[in-house]
Amino acid sequence: MIHKMSHFLVQFGQLYNFFGLLFFNLVPVYNNVRSGAYNSHNLGNVSLKQSGYYALPFDCSTDYKGYFVLFCLDWYLSFTSTSSLIYIDILLAFTVLHIRGHYKILIQVIENFENHLGCNTNKNELCYTAETNHSVYLQLKRIIKHHQLIIKFTNMTSETFGDILFITYGFHLSTLCLLLLQCSQMNTEAILTYVPVTIYILQQLILLSISFESTRSMAERLSTAVYCIPWERMNTRNRRTVLILLRQSQQPLNIKALGMVDVGVTTMAAIIKTTFSYFIMLRTMATEN
Repeated sequence: MIHKMSHFLVQFGQLYNFFGLLFFNLVPVYNNVRSGAYNSHNLGNVSLKQSGYYALPFDCSTDYKGYFVLFCLDWYLSFTSTSSLIYIDILLAFTVLHIRGHYKILIQVIENFENHLGCNTNKNELCYTAETNHSVYLQLKRIIKHHQLIIKFTNMTSETFGDILFITYGFHLSTLCLLLLQCSQMNTEAILTYVPVTIYILQQLILLSISFESTRSMAERLSTAVYCIPWERMNTRNRRTVLILLRQSQQPLNIKALGMVDVGVTTMAAIIKTTFSYFIMLRTMATEN
């Protein structure tokens, strides 16, 4: 399941990245064709349009050589920038989905606790035998070590990607606001150029937030699964071990942006709400001016 979800993320991200680049960079080409800018007779009267403009020491709007240089530069910069963004998000989603997969494996082992003991157990017995209690102790030890490994990896993920998550959420907040402002022009050029990019940025935010939220919900199921362990049939040592596992399983999944902001659907909703608020404010200011 995790493999299929990871494969889907890569394919979907690459596909949307490809179409986003096409729309963003080919719309200016279409406008140049429609305005006749590629006709050398009209070049003095019509400026060549680009997907991005930069302060360069040569003419890019009325000279074909300068236009071609900037055209290639726009394709290169748009490809590298979008690819870096999408692959960072895919890496984050991969990491979180694999944490979710480990939680799912751990829950499955706990829910089928007696089937993984490696010895025959009689469900009619009130207490385990000494041999079974030894197998139970070894099984509990493996479960606790596996859970400690998940917690350690989760903390490492939060420390490693905390700054990146904070920058990513800040990028989504500011970029979505500006893209919505561009889309609000409601002309053909703005819609074809900026709507695909807006959807692209928004789906990145949604996919990343849902990945974190689904992993958090899976982690919350662990404590419920631990309650289902037949602790009443164990000896005192194993009951104490189950208590340690129960306390450990109640620790919340701790992945935060910059160690402060929880990552999930709640943060995503707050970002979208704030984005629309700033968009309305900027739109009002632009209309008044």
